[in-house]
Amino acid sequence: MKESCKQFQTDITDYARGAFQYVKDYDALANHLRACEQCRTKLFGLEELCYNLRAADGPSPKFQKRMAELREKFKKGPPPLTEADKADTPLKRGIALFQQQKWAEARAQFDQAIAQSPQDADVYYHRGLAHQKLNRLDDALKDFSQSLELDPEDADAHFHRGEVYSLLQKWTEAVRDFFNAIQLNPDYTEAYKSRAYAFFQTRQWDKALADCNEVLEREPANARAYDFRGSVYLFLKEPAQALRDFDKAVELDPTLTEAYYHRATTYLFRLNQPAQALPDFAQVLAITPNREGAYFGRGAAYYLTNQPAKALPDLVRAIELNPANSLAYLYRGLVYGKMNQPDPALKDFTRVIELTPQDALAYHNRGVAYRVKGENAQAITDFKQALKLKPGFQPSVDELKALETQALFSEFENRLMGYISPMEQNLDVRHLEP
Repeated sequence: MKESCKQFQTDITDYARGAFQYVKDYDALANHLRACEQCRTKLFGLEELCYNLRAADGPSPKFQKRMAELREKFKKGPPPLTEADKADTPLKRGIALFQQQKWAEARAQFDQAIAQSPQDADVYYHRGLAHQKLNRLDDALKDFSQSLELDPEDADAHFHRGEVYSLLQKWTEAVRDFFNAIQLNPDYTEAYKSRAYAFFQTRQWDKALADCNEVLEREPANARAYDFRGSVYLFLKEPAQALRDFDKAVELDPTLTEAYYHRATTYLFRLNQPAQALPDFAQVLAITPNREGAYFGRGAAYYLTNQPAKALPDLVRAIELNPANSLAYLYRGLVYGKMNQPDPALKDFTRVIELTPQDALAYHNRGVAYRVKGENAQAITDFKQALKLKPGFQPSVDELKALETQALFSEFENRLMGYISPMEQNLDVRHLEP
């Protein structure tokens, strides 16, 4: 029997004696059984051996349970060898394990491969991929950089290092690597996609648009690319172009929720067509029923189409999903105002001010709520604060002027009454004869 098998058998025997600490990874045990025919044939014999050896109390219940699980797993015979089992080098085994999404096991094989071939760019590249999958981004960067030091012409290494830089939000470095990948391979579609996203993040809209166009030339049926290009058009202030792309995205993939969502927000916030947004928000919620933004958007659209009773439950749900959504509080306050409920409106506008103290609209609308309640002093204070944050904001100017005029008129009336005797106050001068 091979030395590794002897160790395997010793560990199992020790475990039967109660030394649980010696056997910690039963997946490793199962993998060993896949590779070693001798151990597969001896599997049940080992259990019998444990019974025969008999520690003081016999095999532990945990051991018996695990052996029963193994027996069930292999009841139809040993499983076929995997590609990783057949591979004859650490690099090949690592690649096979990586394809099975066994990232940690693959990395261990790549470690061995690097120890054997420390000047091979390919092994660093593959270990970088494993590190990336394991979210060990700094290690991935080191491996991709080492791979590129050994082979600067590897477009894939440039691309994947760019991906890691993107995950770290180092957009300048990411763009540089995607550029290099495209220089080395002008048909590298994935690099165009990733570079478009990096340009988008750095507000380089024209460059993002150019890369989107490159992607769509190569993949004219790519719904996500149309959706992304539509978003770029929005930032270029071309909502009509954006709508055409969102329409195309939905046509190509009727399940693409992002395209419905982006089209809805375009109708609502860019084109001021809230009624057009309602069906798309409904479609988003039919596919993703807990999407906070869709509840908020539909609630806002209902408010803007004068349907406060429908708006209220959507805005309540949006706040439940995200208690820090200041806009949802703002719109819910507006809905309460439209429903002539100034007290809950006041609470919502106050919450907006707590979350975003520089929001002039929150102060203005709270001022309106105070004015409706007849609390004019507080209303005047809020309108003044709104104008401080947003000078010249006409609704606050008008409200403040009206309240100050009303206050002056009330003061004039009070002073006038002081000059009129109590008897004269009750005298209706219209009935005096000349």
